[in-house]
Amino acid sequence: MNLFIKSQMRRFITLIDTLYDNRVRVVISAETPLDRLFDITDKPTGLADSERTLMDDLNIKHGSNEAAANYFTGDEEAFAFDRTISRLFEMQKKEYWEQWAKHR
Repeated sequence: MNLFIKSQMRRFITLIDTLYDNRVRVVISAETPLDRLFDITDKPTGLADSERTLMDDLNIKHGSNEAAANYFTGDEEAFAFDRTISRLFEMQKKEYWEQWAKHR
């Protein structure tokens, strides 16, 4: 997954956050190891249509200080990706699975 599919990434991150916060046990299969699940090194050079629409709605001009906000740079996603990977690793641990049984 990468920053070219921000909407899908945010939904996945929200799903993992919700499962983690509610101590849900989940089994996930992926084609890639967890530490390579997110690729944030290749950032989009332009804005997605949804981001352009948001900028228009907020009257933000391209190149302005407001346009450099975390929402448009991908910095927010990078932080969320790191948190999600950390949570996924924790959710694999025996202690996490045993903790779930205590809160049933």
